[in-house]
Amino acid sequence: SEAIAGKVPKKQLSYTAIDAFSKLVVHLVKYADARAKPSLLSKVLEIVSGVLKKELENRKARGLEVTMDQRPYFRIFLDLQQDLTASYEAENLGNEQTLAMLQRFADVYHRVLQ
Repeated sequence: SEAIAGKVPKKQLSYTAIDAFSKLVVHLVKYADARAKPSLLSKVLEIVSGVLKKELENRKARGLEVTMDQRPYFRIFLDLQQDLTASYEAENLGNEQTLAMLQRFADVYHRVLQ
């Protein structure tokens, strides 16, 4: 067992709220005006990445960065990217808009890793 070996076992998380948030964002972007979609998606990604960075900074300040559980953030980004890609493909928005959307994700991932 992990507890016997001196490791802290990871608790099982419920992703219901995260999945619901992701679905809400996907629907907001999907039904937004075509000109508003890119800025809306960018704003949501900036907010989520900002919260992630702020949590990491707060944990570092308290000496707890090792205990930060990144799984909820990974789930948000994964859900959004998968669902939005599927939505763009279903709407036949074309490669140009799909690539622009994926570029927004790549930009956020790059900023988070800095």
